[in-house]
Order: sequence, then structure tokens, then C-alpha cells
Amino acid sequence: MKDPRFFIRPGIPFVNFALELWSESFQVTTVFPYFEAIDRLRNVLDTKKDEILKKFKEILGAEVLHFTNHEFLAKTGKKFLKLPTFKIKIFNRLFVMRGEEHWIPRNELTLDTYTIEDAYWFNFLKSNLNLYHPKKERKPHWGAGVHILKQYRRGSEILTQPKKLIEDVQRTLRRFIDFIEILV
Repeated sequence: MKDPRFFIRPGIPFVNFALELWSESFQVTTVFPYFEAIDRLRNVLDTKKDEILKKFKEILGAEVLHFTNHEFLAKTGKKFLKLPTFKIKIFNRLFVMRGEEHWIPRNELTLDTYTIEDAYWFNFLKSNLNLYHPKKERKPHWGAGVHILKQYRRGSEILTQPKKLIEDVQRTLRRFIDFIEILV
């Protein structure tokens, strides 16, 4: 992300994007990696709730609804088809010693028709930020990390189609950027 809008200050990005290959999945991930990014994210959640909810639903809602719609699955006749999943994951970031960074998973929410429509995701994010990234004094190098991601599970058909996968990843990143613009 070279655009200065996506930096908190020179050299410190508000958000990173990552492509992660795990034993059970391939993930397209948006990462809010720094104390300052989390603090700003929390402030924006406090002040722009309606605007954020509307934008999030507009950008990710259609795709999540498409993937989790039971009528869609019934029509395709593939009830057990491995479809992409959207998630919000909360981590604690901890440095055990200099140069050794560890991310400890704390909480996870799968985004679906209920969480999109009911704004459950918003309350989950806000409460977890307050829980794992408190406003009070923090120990050095400790804090929450937030990942918003799209996960292609192992065995997904799209993972065998490189061109289609690349197009889907690019579209997903553009949607993530559209959502993040409202936060920065």
C-alpha cells in the first residue's frame, strides 16, 4: 500500500494485506498490525458506526450472502461444496524476546447472513478491541491484532484454477480496500 492515505504516519501503515498459505486453507487477509492502527480503528468504530455498517454491508454483504445462501447451494446441487468463508480474527501480539514475534489467537467470528444483517460483527470487533487492546497502560510490545479475511478451504475447486483464483483474489482485495477507505 503506497497510497499515503493508508499510512498513520510516514513508514507506519494503517493496514497490511497478506496472502497466507496454511495447511488447511489459502487466505486473503487484511491486517491491522500496530497499536496506533488499532487505536485509530477503535476511535472510528466509536464515531462512525452507521456509516461503517452501511459500507461493510454494501461491500462484503453481497458476496457473503451469495456464498451462504442456502437456495444458491440447493440450486447448484452441491450442498457440500467448499465455498470461501469470511472471518474476523482477533490476536494478541506478543514479543517473547527481541525479534521473536508471536500472534496468539484469541477470538474468531465467521461472517454469514446473520452477522452481516444484524451487525453482530461490529459488536464483536468493538468488544474484543476493548478487551484485548485496553485504553489503559499496556505492557511494551503487547496488543491486539485484527485480521479480516477470506478463506479458501483445502479442497476448494477454485484452488485448482489459477486464473480464476487470481481474479477472485484481486476482486477481494479491491473490496477490502473499499471497506478500509471508510476506516481511514
